[in-house]
Amino acid sequence: MKTVPAFCLALCLLSLASSVAAQAPHCEQTATVDVAAAATTQIVALLGGQRIYVCGWHVNVIGAAGPPTIKFVHGTGTACATGIADLTPVHSGSTTAGDIVQWTFGGPDGAVIRTSVGSALCVTSTSTSPQRGIVLFTRAP
Repeated sequence: MKTVPAFCLALCLLSLASSVAAQAPHCEQTATVDVAAAATTQIVALLGGQRIYVCGWHVNVIGAAGPPTIKFVHGTGTACATGIADLTPVHSGSTTAGDIVQWTFGGPDGAVIRTSVGSALCVTSTSTSPQRGIVLFTRAP
């Protein structure tokens, strides 16, 4: 009789482990952040029926007289213009021209942000100084 509860416990733990694994995507794709205009720029194109799961990023924010800012957003249409919504808070750079502020978050396992189904991933910058980096992502329903 003691093997039945142990067997049930093992099945429950296996079920829990598989549901956690399904919620924590592994990101194997990369996209480049290369923005040099005060605008919203598409980083990862939308794919109908799919979300974009972002596991991490590393962005260099180059300082300018007016502090540059950058944030991740999502939406549809050209440069996420339709239904645009913030995914991260605004990250500010230095007011000293040429200073580099690095914004790094996450890693290859487990999404830290995700878009809505059918939305593209974009960044919004308020500066004409270069904002460059890399994003780790994957797509899934």
